[in-house]
Amino acid sequence: MDYRSKSYGRNQEVQEIFALFEQARDLSMPGPRRLGKTFVLDRLEEQAQGRKWHCIKLDVSGCNDAQQFFHSLCQNTDRLRGHKRGAFDTLVQRFKQLYQPKPGAQSSSWFASLLMHDWRQHLETLLQNMHEAKTERWALLIDELPIFLKRLHDKGPQGLSEARDFMNFINDLRQRYPRVRWLITGSIGMEPLARAGQYFGALAKFHTYALNELSEAQAVDFVQDLARHNKIKRSEISAGEAQALVQACGWRAAYYLDLFASQMPGISSDDAAQIAQHIAACRHTLMQKHMTSHWSIWEEHLRKHDPECKRAFTCLNALAAHENGMLADTLLANINDPALQKPTLLQHLHSMCCDGLLYESAPERFAIRLPLQRLYWQKFPLV
Repeated sequence: MDYRSKSYGRNQEVQEIFALFEQARDLSMPGPRRLGKTFVLDRLEEQAQGRKWHCIKLDVSGCNDAQQFFHSLCQNTDRLRGHKRGAFDTLVQRFKQLYQPKPGAQSSSWFASLLMHDWRQHLETLLQNMHEAKTERWALLIDELPIFLKRLHDKGPQGLSEARDFMNFINDLRQRYPRVRWLITGSIGMEPLARAGQYFGALAKFHTYALNELSEAQAVDFVQDLARHNKIKRSEISAGEAQALVQACGWRAAYYLDLFASQMPGISSDDAAQIAQHIAACRHTLMQKHMTSHWSIWEEHLRKHDPECKRAFTCLNALAAHENGMLADTLLANINDPALQKPTLLQHLHSMCCDGLLYESAPERFAIRLPLQRLYWQKFPLV
């Protein structure tokens, strides 16, 4: 679909981000999983040429070290070869002038031989060429940077040092080549990583751009479009059904709206009683064991990225029994752990808010963000 014509196409966000790029801002776009951060990066890539920018997007969640980061950046730069040949060739030609492969060497790509040499120097050269291309404007869209940094942290003290050196090196490149814009995203807590690795200063140089969930009107439009464009088994979802579905979903993120809508039974109806039955049937289906993968991903997320995941499980199991959440003091008493102090609990709860598991509905009152996730954890408690 051409998302530029859609209310839920994140077009306002794209316009705002390009405006911030024009103001020489580098951006950090943190947010919970499934909020739509990658979708926004895709739209930035699509609209870049019309706005006279070159956007290079790369997902670094699978990178294990800084050299793989550089490799990924080179691969995604290579993707510009098809429709932005002139800008691409300018960069590649500069690299070829700096380094020529040995005679007879076989190479599958222009950058393969560079990986055997000083990746830092070559990354700097890439940024320098982007900066000096006065008729071209470049932006690097780095998706899931915290997951990459967490992989480094998990290596121990050496990994912490590697993460700190990497972030300080990136910060140095940003200062030396200010015409190149950066946008980083992350679905796990960036700030705790920066504190642990002592590179908070480098992170603080990024301007935070808050990505919000869809508005109710956008969510309703999205749900009805799923049916109109044959994305689900229904060919139509009435306005009344769409509004009820959005409210039942509880979090206006496209992923979960799509998941909910795809399970809607029967045929379209405007009858309130019939709509209530459809929503109840949909909710029942989503709570079945075969739907586990959609909800257990949050448990996997905690096990991978939260060193105190057992404490998180205790909090979430307690909160699952309370639709409107609990005050931190009540939760603390419910947990009944003499070693757990309130400041530590609040820090943990706020971290889970950043990850999208919880939200703070009132001062020091926390609730599970997704109603269906709450029901799932009631049915299948975390252990």
